[in-house]
Amino acid sequence: MAKRITGRDKEMILFATRNKIVNRDQLQKKFFNGVKSYYPLNRRLQILVKMGLVKKTIFQNGRSTLSCFSHTELGYSLVKDLFQPCSEKTPERSEKHAHDLALVDVRRVLESKKSVKQFYGENEYQFSDLLIDNSDLLALRELNCDGFIQAEINGVHINFALELENVRQNSKIYSAKVDRIYSSKIAATLVVCTSQETLKAVQSAEASYLETHPVSPQMFYILLQDLLLSQEELIFLNLKNKKIIIR
Repeated sequence: MAKRITGRDKEMILFATRNKIVNRDQLQKKFFNGVKSYYPLNRRLQILVKMGLVKKTIFQNGRSTLSCFSHTELGYSLVKDLFQPCSEKTPERSEKHAHDLALVDVRRVLESKKSVKQFYGENEYQFSDLLIDNSDLLALRELNCDGFIQAEINGVHINFALELENVRQNSKIYSAKVDRIYSSKIAATLVVCTSQETLKAVQSAEASYLETHPVSPQMFYILLQDLLLSQEELIFLNLKNKKIIIR
């Protein structure tokens, strides 16, 4: 079995580093798109795991079992010059597998839109020394959101925070998150929810906040299934039905 590391191998390690964790289907779609067989991917993954460049994790997602992959310290050392921004500290691996795997799919859709100029995941913006001179980006960093997007909307460049809510949580948790979002002074936060129940819970927390804070709604919502099924445009709505359209 060949042990030569290819450029595509490095890109797969980099992909896992940026996203914290990825599954086999996501790797196939990204690097072997159009190839019907998973054999070429599986062969490369077997080599990378054996060499200690990626870590394999078996993740139980409901009734299905997923093989997931994340970077290792050794793997990161191989690609850190490609990781922008470069950091001497090894970026984090996923602690919330279902959440972070869904976020990979959200990122794929957003990056496919022409108006999205840049997408930064948590591992990217938290390890960036480039952000300290930009107050907007620094605010996003302090918010510790799931990611942020630089987009051009109607000719205007805007920085959006991104939050993915994939589990129905206690109302106090949502209230605290809403408070952090508004305290951050970010112009708008895009919120992706995996269910109507979660969507209503987050919106309820924001509505309660707005009852005592006379400001315009700054959180714009979309369901994950609508985002993934979108063709030409993504429509995010706030509590007053104002739209942010990403094409």
